[in-house]
Amino acid sequence: MAATILEQKAVCQQDPDQDDSEEGPEETAEYDTMLIASAGDLVAALSTTLGAAFTPLFQTFYPLIVKYYVSHLTVEWVK
Repeated sequence: MAATILEQKAVCQQDPDQDDSEEGPEETAEYDTMLIASAGDLVAALSTTLGAAFTPLFQTFYPLIVKYYVSHLTVEWVK
């Protein structure tokens, strides 16, 4: 489920009335941000709990999580 949320493909992240090119309301973006942050917290908790057994899962979650930080760093770097 965390991977689905990080890919922004969860049912609650979809708006059937919105075109792909259309931007969603600001309130929806805030909820989406909280949901993604919670999914990241879940991944962190899994890594702590599983320890070395998390290594295979890291390959799944790393690209999904890093895209949020890379885009944030790029924006901050430009400022």
